[in-house]
Amino acid sequence: MAGPESISDRVIALLDHTFESLAREDVPLSEVVFQAARVARLRNDFDNLFWLELEQRAIGSREDFEALEREFAGHYSSAELETLNKQVGLIWLKDRTTDLPGGLDVNEDKEQAIASSLKEIEAQMATVEELTGGGDIPDGMHTLDVHAAFKEKQRLAVFAARSRQAYQRVLDRVERRVRVFLSNTEKQVAFGQIKPTSSSATGATWTSSSPR
Repeated sequence: MAGPESISDRVIALLDHTFESLAREDVPLSEVVFQAARVARLRNDFDNLFWLELEQRAIGSREDFEALEREFAGHYSSAELETLNKQVGLIWLKDRTTDLPGGLDVNEDKEQAIASSLKEIEAQMATVEELTGGGDIPDGMHTLDVHAAFKEKQRLAVFAARSRQAYQRVLDRVERRVRVFLSNTEKQVAFGQIKPTSSSATGATWTSSSPR
């Protein structure tokens, strides 16, 4: 009879499962990040766990952020936690800053940081997709009405495409960081390092994504 599962075996199983999820188009990135956070938590990789947890929260939620700080307070001094927060915040801001349409009647995009959680971004993308799914223009309409309806449909399609591209840029950057984290973790575990190589506010193991 097989003995109890070791921490190493559990980490490897979680890694394999997360890599499989990452390769599947039907698994949203928010779910992959949740699975990656489980890997980081199991290894006590608190540096990476911090940013992975942050990606799952809306920055405007003070309650969520305070809960996050409480979870990590036992692993860092106040000064270390402040340093970690600043380091992660800079990378977060770089990844989340993108050009979003100013509105349906605004042709120019506006650079801004998307403060939503990954799950909220995915929901926003789905809402944008619905804008272009209004169906065909009904028969029997007056010529002027048909022209107006066609122009409105075009306007929605352009807005949706620009919005979708902006959201996708953010998701792509986060995905690249998740891939780096999983790959680095896989290498460490393969060489017998159950605990992360570095887990301190001054020696973080994450990397930022490529420039926008």
